[in-house]
Amino acid sequence: MTQSDRISRTVLAKWLLMALAGFGLILFTEVAVQQNYRQTANDPQIQMAEDAAAALNHGASPDRLLPNTKVDKEHSLAPFIIIVNKQRQIVTTNAESGTDSILPPMGVFDNVDAHGEQHLSWQTAQGVRFAAVVTPASQGYVIAARSLKEVERREHNLALMGGITLLGFLAVTFVAFIIVR
Repeated sequence: MTQSDRISRTVLAKWLLMALAGFGLILFTEVAVQQNYRQTANDPQIQMAEDAAAALNHGASPDRLLPNTKVDKEHSLAPFIIIVNKQRQIVTTNAESGTDSILPPMGVFDNVDAHGEQHLSWQTAQGVRFAAVVTPASQGYVIAARSLKEVERREHNLALMGGITLLGFLAVTFVAFIIVR
């Protein structure tokens, strides 16, 4: 093996270590930002569900807790509320049901009974995903949900930016290592 080959292998080995470190940092950043997007997608629903449950617990009528506007849950980005009784039947909602079930899977209610308020993603048969919060109330459960369409668009853009950043980082560091060599 010549001196030039040894130097080339050393440069390549150092570049691979830097590339791996850069990949790790970019991946960590992307995952952290994605989780922030997803976790904050629940914020309005937490407030809506907890306020509605508190009002129900203080004797409010379920119908008086809903906004007057109906929400097309399959197409709108607006949050909606569903009030469900202890038998897991809808008492009232401002969501239009469309062609599929308006309720999350029944196991969600079992988790709420066992552990309290649950934050979840749920998907309809039409493929629409929701960020939902299910809170126990004296009369049953309050579900507040909204579409994840915008959050998923941001996550997609984040993945593209992360990929472009990684490719740029790899190219720049490779050229830099060759020049410094």
